Amino acid sequence: MPTTISKLYADWRITNLRAYALDESGSVVAQRESAMGVRSLAQDEFASAFDRMFGPWRDPETVPTLLCGMIGSRMGWVEAPYVPCPATLGDIVASLATVPDRDKLKIVPGVCIDAGPEHRDVMRGEEVQVFGALSLAETANATLCLPGTHSKWVEADSNCIRSFRTAMTGELFDLLSRQSTLAVPGADGDPAENEGFERGYALAASPGGLLNHLFSVRANALFATLAPEQVPAYLLGILIGHEIADLTGLRAQREKPMLLVGDRHLTKLYSAAFDLAGLDHRLIDGEQAAIRGLDLVFAETEWRP
Repeated sequence: MPTTISKLYADWRITNLRAYALDESGSVVAQRESAMGVRSLAQDEFASAFDRMFGPWRDPETVPTLLCGMIGSRMGWVEAPYVPCPATLGDIVASLATVPDRDKLKIVPGVCIDAGPEHRDVMRGEEVQVFGALSLAETANATLCLPGTHSKWVEADSNCIRSFRTAMTGELFDLLSRQSTLAVPGADGDPAENEGFERGYALAASPGGLLNHLFSVRANALFATLAPEQVPAYLLGILIGHEIADLTGLRAQREKPMLLVGDRHLTKLYSAAFDLAGLDHRLIDGEQAAIRGLDLVFAETEWRP
């Protein structure tokens, strides 16, 4: 007997799209991934891209669907305006955007902070992972680190996103390692197991500052005190070391648990850095956090027949 699909989810990001079909019990029965990220599509292409991705699952087209991520940004399909911080799950649900002519298709809004020039920040997609991670960890209070192209550091209290900060660590590493004088052919191995990573992390704790430390990558390569295969890991160690040093100091309550949320590659790398920093933490799978977070939003949403 064919499986009945009762709801659909998607995490639609800048560079990719992950889609999930769930049955009546809430179990994921099918999933797909595509390179049709928001950045690769024109405004008039989102509807057809959605239909190609979800068409096999949306028959009849009455299956309720939740989308999160950059699909709700100004460059996305329909803009879902940011919810101001502090933001609860109820605030998120109350601000869902509906795609015109598709009543069963809703987009989760992002969260923003507008505290003046000293602190303005935004997130889209990570807010779903935050609520999902808190649920998976069975806690209402935590400091969460969500590493990525733009890493998010979130303070959550009483199941509410109180504040957050963004670090452009991943994007900066990509630019420096590919398009700067620090770019060298590197090893394909795991940076967390490369000696260069720990050396770079240690340097981040020494005097000099980030800009000076970054040039040490080139200087050490010139003096052959770093092997070519150590250079990318060393650069990563410097960047992540500075990110952790700068943003862990903003933690509101150090007795709160720290949750590290993301894919296996990134959480392994950040976990190694957290161990070097002496930070106790728990790993939460980012995909599972996204699905759980969408479950929470779905459960609180009114779906009209």
